[in-house]
Amino acid sequence: MTTRFPHLISEHSIHPNAEMSITEAHALGDRFDGYERLIVTPIGGIFRRDEAIVAGQYLEAGDVVGTIGDHAIRSLFDGQLQDFIAVNGERLRPYERVAWLTTAELSDAA
Repeated sequence: MTTRFPHLISEHSIHPNAEMSITEAHALGDRFDGYERLIVTPIGGIFRRDEAIVAGQYLEAGDVVGTIGDHAIRSLFDGQLQDFIAVNGERLRPYERVAWLTTAELSDAA
């Protein structure tokens, strides 16, 4: 690759070496520092939000934010609910976004 595409290799790039494990080499390119998370619905249907859950509230993984039929829509993450994306009574398809939250305090994200 370096001979055919030298312009793609930066002199400041981090290159894995023979002493690194495969996990360490993958970690060089697999780092993700995002603090936002989405709650999605695993099934389709009419969304009914839990009116007791409000923006700014801290959620724990497993907390129910609404339902579709008899199926509970749960957060998979701990974090502060920013807002609902889905409107109460909206018809959703599987894996559509329901709400978003942040997993860190704003002071931690800076």
